[in-house]
Amino acid sequence: MIQELYGLLLAHYAVRFLMREAALQSGIDPDRLSFVHALRVIGDAIPEFQMITPEQRPLLYTRLLRDIATGRLPGRRRRSNPRVVKRKMSKFRLKRPEHDHWPQPTMPFHRAVVIEQKQGVSEYVMSIQPASLHQAEVLF
Repeated sequence: MIQELYGLLLAHYAVRFLMREAALQSGIDPDRLSFVHALRVIGDAIPEFQMITPEQRPLLYTRLLRDIATGRLPGRRRRSNPRVVKRKMSKFRLKRPEHDHWPQPTMPFHRAVVIEQKQGVSEYVMSIQPASLHQAEVLF
């Protein structure tokens, strides 16, 4: 399994190397060449490389690069939205250094938090005891 993966990676890099050589020879950007076209041209050229003599290989290699360079991709469209790092929108303020050392409770939670019902009202009041943190009341 690993050997197959290495084989595919080597083949990919070999094709990309040939595409780079073809682009340099033609004076174009390597990103403008089609990978699929290069694969097809190389696949068609393999039997030819097997049939020729070693003296003819440089000519066939030059023709291979020229054929790869003919498979050009169309020019890219301009982006309507440029790539930027978007700022996260939040209704909360940013965390500051003074928030790092927030006061900690000094007593257990069950003693620090008291929930009471106000007389004659159907709402409850939760209060935090002053000794545990700072005094606060929350209605719910």
